[in-house]
Amino acid sequence: MKKLLAILIVAMLALALVACADDTADLPENDEGKVEENVETPVEPEADENAPLTPANTLLKAFKDMKANGEYTDAETAANALITNPIIPFMGGAMAVEPGYLQGFANDIAGFKSGAVFMPMIGAIPFVGYVFELEEGADVDAFVQTLKDNADMRWFICTAAEEIVCEAVDNTVFFCMAKQSFEEEAPAEDEFFEDPAIDDLPVFPGEEVEPDAPAVLPEVDETPVVDDTPAALPEVDETPVVDDTPAALPEEELVPEEPVVEYPVEDAPVVEGDLTPANHLFEEFKTLLNDGLTGSLTLANALANDRSLPFMAGAMEVAEGFLNGFDEEIHGFKSGAVFMPMIGSIPFVGYVFELEEGADVDAFVQTLKDNANMRWLVCVAAEEIVCESVDNYVYFCMAKTSFEE
Repeated sequence: MKKLLAILIVAMLALALVACADDTADLPENDEGKVEENVETPVEPEADENAPLTPANTLLKAFKDMKANGEYTDAETAANALITNPIIPFMGGAMAVEPGYLQGFANDIAGFKSGAVFMPMIGAIPFVGYVFELEEGADVDAFVQTLKDNADMRWFICTAAEEIVCEAVDNTVFFCMAKQSFEEEAPAEDEFFEDPAIDDLPVFPGEEVEPDAPAVLPEVDETPVVDDTPAALPEVDETPVVDDTPAALPEEELVPEEPVVEYPVEDAPVVEGDLTPANHLFEEFKTLLNDGLTGSLTLANALANDRSLPFMAGAMEVAEGFLNGFDEEIHGFKSGAVFMPMIGSIPFVGYVFELEEGADVDAFVQTLKDNANMRWLVCVAAEEIVCESVDNYVYFCMAKTSFEE
């Protein structure tokens, strides 16, 4: 019996070897006599040309158009133009940056001549963009690769970007991290929280309950209870009372305190050299104008980068209509720019307005003061308003009287 089984096993092995040889018989051989197997190469699906561009790619296209049309002047101006693109659904700002730590990167970024960041004023939105300008002859491809290698799409921890778009155009580099769409997805329905019908609930044996059966309340004994126990009289303490209170001392003559004078915020005295933040920036504003700086956006950017501000701020152009910090719409200016913190919970907002020649500047200043709302952030409030005009420019700022907590 054992011999018969051994013969059958050997026969099966021989048949298996013959079958394997037949499978490779039809395969083509190469020049060295080796059998070549036909391996199918995966074909990548073609991109749909009609599909809408993501926000980052839309901004890249706008940047390329800007370069192609000769509208590019410098990194900061380009960043301001990109943050005001119609695809941006939030209020953002732009500001110049220097080599070193940049938001959105794991390591310091260097190797560029000038740069600017454009990002939301509210820090919880996973979006950040940069425009870099390199020296002529610099290795642009290596700089692009450095940005990609050090980019961190989860730099906000709680939220994350979904794509990185980084390309070079001549000696300038566009970089953007963002969601693939600004449209919020509708949350999926959770079946666990659906309210099932009463009829569909399982009924266990011996626990059948009629849903419409009224609840049976226990009977209450309404017989009044009378307490015939006589009330106990309080015990009288017959211990003699001794008055140990010390005799009152003669009253000293009280010296009246000097009255405390409270000044209104705008009329409070300011010690020279110790200006409030809003007044300090106004002095800087006048210095910038004396130095020949012009343009509302240029002036606002310079004020946003002032070293006296303890937070990261940005500036952007504004149009007539509703402006942050005012109860009513603001009209009557030729151009304007806002400078404010990137974090929206700081009670600080400033504006630079440029009016037409011959406009009633005093009336415009009064309009700003009348419509300003120092509690526009609801939870926190500013403490002073500084609004002054210099020629046809108007400076406006609402802030705390001190940044020290």
